Amino acid sequence: MTDDYEWAGPNANIAKVLDKYCYGASRPPFALMLDGAWGCGKTWFIKRFFEEKQKNRISDKELGMIYVSLYGIQDAEEITKAIYAAMHPILGGKIGELGKVVFKGLLKSTLKIDLHHLENGKADLSAVLGIPDNTGNKDRIFRNRILVFDDVERAKMPVSDILALVQPLVESHEDRVILVANEKDIAADSEVERDRYDRVKEKTIYLSLHLTPDIERTFKKFITENKKSILISFIEENKEYIYDLIIKSSCNNLRVIDFFKTFGEDILEYTYKEIDNIVCARNILNVLSILYGVIIENSINKNTFDDLHHIMLFDFNEKFAKDIFSDEYYENIKEKHSKIREKPYFPMMKDQQNTVRIMYQFIKNGILNPDERSYLSNIISNEIHIPTYKKIHSYQQYDKNEYDRLLEEFLEEFHELNVQDDYELIKMCDIYLMLARLNISPFNEEPISTLETYIKRHFKKRLFNQEKDIEAYVDRIFLNEHSHSLMYIERGSESFKEILLFFSKEKNHFIKINVENYVKYKIKKEKALELLGMIKYNNYNYLTENPFLNKIDPSYFLEILNDLIGYSRDMAFSTLNHRFKQSQNTSNPLHPEKEWFEQLHQKLIELINHKHTHPLHRETLKRDALTLYDRIKTT
Repeated sequence: MTDDYEWAGPNANIAKVLDKYCYGASRPPFALMLDGAWGCGKTWFIKRFFEEKQKNRISDKELGMIYVSLYGIQDAEEITKAIYAAMHPILGGKIGELGKVVFKGLLKSTLKIDLHHLENGKADLSAVLGIPDNTGNKDRIFRNRILVFDDVERAKMPVSDILALVQPLVESHEDRVILVANEKDIAADSEVERDRYDRVKEKTIYLSLHLTPDIERTFKKFITENKKSILISFIEENKEYIYDLIIKSSCNNLRVIDFFKTFGEDILEYTYKEIDNIVCARNILNVLSILYGVIIENSINKNTFDDLHHIMLFDFNEKFAKDIFSDEYYENIKEKHSKIREKPYFPMMKDQQNTVRIMYQFIKNGILNPDERSYLSNIISNEIHIPTYKKIHSYQQYDKNEYDRLLEEFLEEFHELNVQDDYELIKMCDIYLMLARLNISPFNEEPISTLETYIKRHFKKRLFNQEKDIEAYVDRIFLNEHSHSLMYIERGSESFKEILLFFSKEKNHFIKINVENYVKYKIKKEKALELLGMIKYNNYNYLTENPFLNKIDPSYFLEILNDLIGYSRDMAFSTLNHRFKQSQNTSNPLHPEKEWFEQLHQKLIELINHKHTHPLHRETLKRDALTLYDRIKTT
C-alpha cells in the first residue's frame, strides 16, 4: 500500500502510524503497543488492518504478519510453539499429538529454530527465532516478519519478561512487534512487577497508541457482514433507532453488540410474527431495547435482577426504598440509579419489568421456556390485553361499532373485577363516573351505589384464604396507595371524592381483619424489618393504627434487630419507643401491644445480664433499652 494510506473512523491516525511502523522506510528499534479497554475492538482493528494490507498489497513482503494470542502463555517455549502454530496452522494444531521431540525437529527443519536455547533456564526468543549469533551466523534468521502479540496482560508469565524477549527482535531492525493489551491491567496486582514492567517498557516500546471504540464502523459491520436473518433485516429497517440506542447507552464495550446479535436472533426466531402495523414494530424495538439494556447491566455493570428491581423501586419511591434498605445498600442503589436513569432503555425496563426478568433468565440460561416465548410473542404481536379503561382514557376516534364494543368490554371487565392494585380500582371508578356524567347508559343508573358495591366486592375477593392469594398480590394491597395523580378525570367532582372516602374506609376495614396474615407472611419471607420501616410514617395507617407487633415472637424480633447497626438501629428503637408510649394508653388502638413490649423489655434485660454477653454488646443493648423505654432495669 502506498503512502496515501487511508482509514476511516476515530482510529485513522493509529492506522497511519501502524502503516508507517510496519512498512515505512525507517524502522525504529522498538516495539509498538496498541492499548485499549476490554471489548473496545483492539483485536478486530489489528486483524482488519492487516486484512486490508493483504488485499491492497504492493509486494509479498507485506504479507509477513503473524498473529499470536498470549492468553495463558507461561514461558518462552510456549510463545515459540504458538508462533509456529500461527505460521503452520495444520501442523501447529497437532503439536500435542506429534510430541515434543517431533515438534523440535519440525521447528529445526522448517524455521531453523532449535529449542535447545530454551533448556536449562535459557529463554532467549531472539535465539529461538534466529537473530544472528555472536559469530554472525544468519542461517536461522527470522526476517521481515511482523509479530502481533495479543492479550499481553493475560499471559501467565511476567509481561516484563515478554518485553525482554521482544527487545532483541526489534533491535535487529528487521522485524516489527506489535503488543496488544489493556495496559492498565498489566501487573495490576503487583506493584513490584508493575515497576519492573515500566522500566523495561521504556527500553522496548516507543509508542503506546490508545484505541477508541469505533461504534459506527462496528454497527455497519454488524449489519453488512452478518448473514441475513429476521433480526438483521429488522435492524436494517430501523437502523437509526438501534444506532441511537447504542450511542446513547454509552457502552464502549463492542462485544455487547455481538451478545445482542446472538440473543436477539433467538428472541425473534422464537417470537417473530408477521409485522403488519407500526405498533408491532415498536413493540419489537422495545423488547430489543430491554435486551440490550439487560446485557449491559448484567455483563458490564454487574447488576443482578434484584439490583435492577430495587433501582426501579428507588425510582418509584425513594423514601420507601430508604426505609427498607440498609444505609449502605441504599447508598449503593442510589448511585446505581444515578447512572442508569438517563439510559434510553430504562423507561422501557420500568414499564415491562416482567420482560426484564425474562431477559435476565435468558442470558443466564441461554434458552427461553415455552411460557416466556409465549409472553414475548404476545408482547410483540400486541396480544397482551390492554385494559379498556386505558383505551377510554385516551379515547381515539373509533367508528360506531368499535365504540359500542369498547363500552361492552369495559362493562365486562368491570364485572370481572380483575384489577391489579388500588390505582386500577380507582381508575375503573373514575372512568365509570365519567361515563355516568356523560349520561351514557347503563353507567348513569345509580353510579355511586354501583361503585360502592364494586369496591366491597373487590376487597371481599382479596381475602387471604390461601397461600397463593398472599403471594399473588399481598404487597400490592398493603404497600400500594392509590395515586392522587392528575390522571383521574373526575378528580375534582363531589362524586369522585365520595367514592375515594368510601374506598379508604373499606380498605382500612380490610386491612384490620387481614393484618395478622400479612405480618405472618412478612415473617415467613424474613421481611419483618420492612414492617418496622413502614410504621415510621403515617402513609400506612393500617400499621400505625392496628396492633401487629404482638403477633411477632419477641426473641425473634430482637434477633432481626441485632442485624441493624448505627443510625438504622437507633431509628428502629426510636420508632418502637413512640409505639411503646401509645401502647400504654388503654384507649389507644395499640394498647394490645403493651404486654408484648413488656416481654421485649424482659428479653433485653436477660441479654444484658447474661454472663456470656460481651461488654461492648452489653453497652449496645443498654442504649437500645434506654432508647426504647426511656429507662432501664437490671438485676
